Amino acid sequence: MPYAMTTKVENMTSLQRIARYVLLANGFFMLLYGVVVMVQPDLFTDNLEIYSGTSMSELSKSHSRLASYIDMIVRLNGAFNVLLGAVGMIVVIRSFRLKKKWLFWIIILANILGYLAPMTFDQITGVIRYPEIIEIVVFVFSLVALIIIWPEFRKKSL
Repeated sequence: MPYAMTTKVENMTSLQRIARYVLLANGFFMLLYGVVVMVQPDLFTDNLEIYSGTSMSELSKSHSRLASYIDMIVRLNGAFNVLLGAVGMIVVIRSFRLKKKWLFWIIILANILGYLAPMTFDQITGVIRYPEIIEIVVFVFSLVALIIIWPEFRKKSL
């Protein structure tokens, strides 16, 4: 690695480095969540079952097109999180070396949008359990990590 790159990375405080690793892990878990949702959407339809009072198997028997549509929406939410998690991880890794303000804004958007979609779904259905509480806690950790790394980007140009 060239000397100029190592000095930029070494100028970070240990707290900022930890915050970056929190954001990197956040992106990885967002990507992993998206993959699981895309592969097993049935695991994530229980909120709709509690909300509507109808199981997905009953819904698929009576309204197969509606059940297919709900399945597609859940999988789309997973694909959305795969995209945001991958972008978030790439940008966090890239921002270790380049401290550009636009990278910071992409990290903010990836984190907020990546958690806003499932958290909004949970609020609409009104089902808040342990996985949903974990989403909120991780979202708060990511916001704290963003606040910690903000000084690195504050004086930089776009």
